[in-house]
Amino acid sequence: RKVLSSGDELLISVTEEAQLAEKYLWLEQHRFPGKFTYSIHTDEEAAAYETPPMLIHSILQEALYKNIINAEKQDGYVNINFKTQNGYLLIRVTDNGPQISGDFALQKNNGLPEGNTDIMARRLKEINNAALSPVKVFYGRSGNENTAELIIAQPLFNS
Repeated sequence: RKVLSSGDELLISVTEEAQLAEKYLWLEQHRFPGKFTYSIHTDEEAAAYETPPMLIHSILQEALYKNIINAEKQDGYVNINFKTQNGYLLIRVTDNGPQISGDFALQKNNGLPEGNTDIMARRLKEINNAALSPVKVFYGRSGNENTAELIIAQPLFNS
């Protein structure tokens, strides 16, 4: 219900976004017991910022279904960090799944996958058409972790 009601909102608080992510990860953890753990950390300053609702949902789905749930190991994890830096909201999602080829190609397209079939790419295109500064997405791998980072200017839209 919360997902459906937040879908009508242009922006929600980072606290609400973190709660949506927590509910989603909790449900998936109970669907796949023992497969992964998760943590969500929100800096105090970031809690007052706003973000488009469900923006990290596609990233979490990819982390779980492409990286964690179908992996052979049972000790997967997903971490989400919301923090601020120089007037920007930084949302970093990390997981310890295997490296997925193709993620680095997203860097060449300012973080957007090629084509118009990807839900996140379509959402970001719509958001960025109206935003004061575009939302940027960066994918990478460091050590044994996959990383996706969203950079969202504050404010994102004119009031």
